[in-house]
Amino acid sequence: MKVIFDTNIWRYLVDDEAITVVQQLCRRRKLTVVVPPATAFEFAATGDREVRLALIRAICSPEWKRLMPEAYTSSLEIVDELARCRPQWMLPKTDKHRLQPLFRDWKAKNGFWRRLTEQPDEFADVLKHADLPTLNGARAQAYGRRKDFLAQGLTKTAHLDKWEGAFPAPREGWDGDKIEAWRPESMAAITYALSLAHGPYWDWIRCFVDLDRVDVHGPDWLRFWLYDCERDRLPLQWLWWAVSFLQAFRKTTDGNPADTQLAQYLPECDVFVTADKGFGWVVDECRKYDVCALPDVWIIPGGGNGVTQMLARFA
Repeated sequence: MKVIFDTNIWRYLVDDEAITVVQQLCRRRKLTVVVPPATAFEFAATGDREVRLALIRAICSPEWKRLMPEAYTSSLEIVDELARCRPQWMLPKTDKHRLQPLFRDWKAKNGFWRRLTEQPDEFADVLKHADLPTLNGARAQAYGRRKDFLAQGLTKTAHLDKWEGAFPAPREGWDGDKIEAWRPESMAAITYALSLAHGPYWDWIRCFVDLDRVDVHGPDWLRFWLYDCERDRLPLQWLWWAVSFLQAFRKTTDGNPADTQLAQYLPECDVFVTADKGFGWVVDECRKYDVCALPDVWIIPGGGNGVTQMLARFA
């Protein structure tokens, strides 16, 4: 059984000094604790240094399984769909000269996780200056969507497949019809990501795609997203949109963007443990659409009582 802990669960485990208990339980019950890089990034941004170091030590245990970043897995599904729909954009062969160092940084013993373990303060400082503007932008977008929903009286979730939209003005490549809501939003997100030279999506995708051939503001790129790509072939793109969309029906917090990022790792586990009822509700809503496999959600109380209940359930 593969298990992902929400960040609040890690905090409870650290506060309750229960990390060793979880390690023993994993050996005894053949559980695998899966750690997404998104969790590492969130902990590295923790303001209290002592808490930050304790959390980083907890998630960097060699006993846990460490995942590749969501930018990698999401990029791969985009690359596969581009290869199917726009083969003329692909490189003649994978650029292994660029790909191998990227992959090695996440898998090698002296890569990302070692840097995080040995240089947590430096890592936190880099993260603060590099990612804070993007995070603040994502938070503003989340609060803005919630405000718009309330202004329109949207307080109850409708069937996600019924949400459609249209551009406010004609665009070359768009037929003027209504479009599934996830499509233009995913297009906008990936277009922005590819505008960031040496950003994670740019780094991964250019190993497979000749980005010099791709005009991300042109009609062919737009038609790829609006008409040609298939939802079931881009499950992480749909999941990203669905989670961020559903969050707007509940109280918005600064943690919403981190939850959206963490959600993209959930197809890689069997159980997700959280103390956040709102996040649990969002995951359960997404499961109804069967776009991708999602784990069972265990919602536990906060603090030591929740840790005790969780450990008993695993035992």
